[in-house]
This record gives sequence, structure tokens and C-alpha cells, in this order.
Amino acid sequence: MRTWTSMTWNNDNKKVLLGLGAHHMDIILKDSAWVGHLLSGYSLLMDYPNQKKEQNKEEVVGGTWKHAIKVSYEATQQAFPGGVILAHLDHMSFKSWQKNAITSFLAEQNIQVGKPSDFF
Repeated sequence: MRTWTSMTWNNDNKKVLLGLGAHHMDIILKDSAWVGHLLSGYSLLMDYPNQKKEQNKEEVVGGTWKHAIKVSYEATQQAFPGGVILAHLDHMSFKSWQKNAITSFLAEQNIQVGKPSDFF
């Protein structure tokens, strides 16, 4: 059985999946990445932003989704010290305004986003 601590010093592939949405099994089954936290789309509570934009203010997507992502990322960092954590965003699980909000938040937090091919 592979464990993170036994592989850390001699494993070139230190990629760790932080899954957002569904459809991550293709990555998980390839046995080429470690699996951190998986957050289903319905667990990321997001409030649709107001249609009106106030002058010089961006639309704000409310809800607890930012906190859930941040806490999951931090817990994955603790579980896989030295790992390269890549968020995989399943685009089919989210509406465009949700994908845009999540992608912007990940960039603000300096959380790398990976495509399935980045894990192989």
C-alpha cells in the first residue's frame, strides 16, 4: 500500500487532486495523482449575484462556497505536505457565472487549476 510519507522522498509525481464538482474518476482511476478533498457542486452554496451592478463595484456571489474551498485546500495541504495541489473544476457541474466566480477565487487564492491531462 502506498502512503504519502513513504512516497514523498522518492516520488516525482506529487500532484494532489482537489476536486470541485463531479466527474473526477478519470483522474482518480489512472493512479497518477493523489486524491485530496472532493467537493460536490451542490455542497458549494452560491447565491446568484444581483443583476444590477453598483457603480465601480463588481458583482458579488454570496454563500459559503469560498469558505468551503479555502478550508478544503488548507486541509489538503496539511494532509499532503510538499504536494502540488491542483484544483480540478468540473465545468459540467456549474453554470457559467459559478465557474467564473470559482475560477476568479482560485486565482485570488493562488490555487493552481489543473486539467485532467495535468494529472497524468
